[in-house]
Amino acid sequence: MDAEFFQSWSDFLMVLESNEFKFQDEGKTESELIAYHPMGVIVYANSFRGNMNHGTAYLEATPKTNDEDAIKDLFMAVHSGGLHDSGDVTFIDSSWDIRGGLMSEINIIESVGDIVPSWRDNKRFLWFVNYTEDDVEGYDYKKITNDKIALLPEEAQRIINRK
Repeated sequence: MDAEFFQSWSDFLMVLESNEFKFQDEGKTESELIAYHPMGVIVYANSFRGNMNHGTAYLEATPKTNDEDAIKDLFMAVHSGGLHDSGDVTFIDSSWDIRGGLMSEINIIESVGDIVPSWRDNKRFLWFVNYTEDDVEGYDYKKITNDKIALLPEEAQRIINRK
């Protein structure tokens, strides 16, 4: 079972639970959550009328080896993100719409790279804003996102490299 378009919120929560993601669900019809996996994956999702409305996964990964072909394979495996060279290692930050698959995409990335358990880039773009918050004129997505990060358990904040 994987995350998919038009999925019920309860089925999505089962995907997270069965793959050992940690999260707290508010138990409401309209919910949002930030889930994390100790391997280094963060998921932000929200629901609307009992179904998954939006979901994005974030991670960083390094190629299995630091040769040009391995770097290319990893870059081709991710839907979106940037290629970075920190001097000692090349890594990719990635994010994608999980309604097209959460675990299937993680498995593809793991086939050509290693997911980083604590991200190197602590200033990367994260969007933890739900549809009621971005409907407010003048909203500040950075503040909203950072306020939510501050409420996360330390283990999740270490993944994002904010602790």
